[in-house]
Amino acid sequence: MSASAFSLQGRRAFVSGASRGIGRAIACALNDAGATTVLCGRGRQGLEQTAARLPNPAIPTDIVELDVTRESDVIDYFREAREAGRAPDIVVNNAGIINRSKFLDSTTDGWRQVLDVNLNAAYVISREASRAMVAARFGRIIMIASILSLQGKRAATAYTASKHGVLGLTRALAAELGPEGVTVNAVCPGYIRTDINVTLQQDTAFDAKICAATPVGRWGMPEDVAHAVLFLATSGASYVNGHALVVDGGMTATH
Repeated sequence: MSASAFSLQGRRAFVSGASRGIGRAIACALNDAGATTVLCGRGRQGLEQTAARLPNPAIPTDIVELDVTRESDVIDYFREAREAGRAPDIVVNNAGIINRSKFLDSTTDGWRQVLDVNLNAAYVISREASRAMVAARFGRIIMIASILSLQGKRAATAYTASKHGVLGLTRALAAELGPEGVTVNAVCPGYIRTDINVTLQQDTAFDAKICAATPVGRWGMPEDVAHAVLFLATSGASYVNGHALVVDGGMTATH
């Protein structure tokens, strides 16, 4: 096995939701493998903090302040990138939000907001990014889905529906873009320690429940997800297409 199969030198990788947590870890992993990274998010401060933590600061990095739910802005960005010869050949759709309301307490506005970020943005970004990928006959699109792409959960209706949709989108695009040289896969994280679930981590009973339900006996770390994304981005995964790579310590295998 050649180490070059897992190098990203010469590649350009776009990561949405790159200002913190899983997105930040993904950006660091791709940069460490040699890719030029495009850090996308709504807040410049968080993106600059991610850029400062990249392990290979000598590799060029772009910071793109972009609201991924604004379709016209997404279209403009990818068109300008193509025209400048800077279109990404790796795209990681990581931006996501969750609304933890019970179904009967939920609102249509809340439902739409979650689907706009988690599913609709992934659709638009993938569509616009794949234009250059198809022309080049090479591309990697990686969706950050969830174990809730595979099961249901109370008080997370919109999130669960959106993540099921992300997995469906992954498989549909894999079938359509595969013949054009573009692979499309999903990573389905389980319970990962990030700053958006600190309250759950600090709940002693909940923490014990998660660890007991996970065969490896711990929460995941953002780097666990990032390493899975890195594999799917490389030429070592060129025959992997339409796959849902579950990164949950074995939780869904036993529950």
